[in-house]
Amino acid sequence: MRWFVVCVVGAACVAAPAAAEPVLELGTGRQASAVTDAAGTLHVVSRDPAADRVPLRYCRVPAGGSACTPLEIARDAQWAPRLLLRPQDGMLIVVYPGLDAASQLRTMLVLSPDGGTTWTGATPIGAGLSEIDDAELSPDGAFVDTVASTATGEVQFQRVPLAAGLEQRVVSLGVKKDLLAPRVTHLADG
Repeated sequence: MRWFVVCVVGAACVAAPAAAEPVLELGTGRQASAVTDAAGTLHVVSRDPAADRVPLRYCRVPAGGSACTPLEIARDAQWAPRLLLRPQDGMLIVVYPGLDAASQLRTMLVLSPDGGTTWTGATPIGAGLSEIDDAELSPDGAFVDTVASTATGEVQFQRVPLAAGLEQRVVSLGVKKDLLAPRVTHLADG
């Protein structure tokens, strides 16, 4: 008798899966990163390694929309970009490993203060990481915390400023013990 009661209660608690949204074709590219703003607009950045000078492209799809026109916002993107949305003011923030004006590998920054309509030029803000496995805004929105793993499995951390400056300090967090990419997160208390 108990088995039957548990089964009925369990069956009543199972919710039907949500209907899947249709797949949107946003253009060519790889290693996409996306955020959704308060209005439901989808913002996406990706790099296109098959194109000349590896452009970084941005695309915006309004809530209920079904297409977008990719816009090139930077060039020489060497690895996956990370798109972040600063909740304090809605600023779109893109960090990615790319080449600076002197062809040096740097953590580059591109900003949009107006929901993706306009973008700043690419600015170097960090040195020492060859890729970025994950990135998250600091709780105050003034920095981006980044993590990466090297070819030898060492996990590295760097906090890069959104204001002027080139951060060169990189903190080693030790060698990974698994195959998963490192991630960064902030606890509720910061």
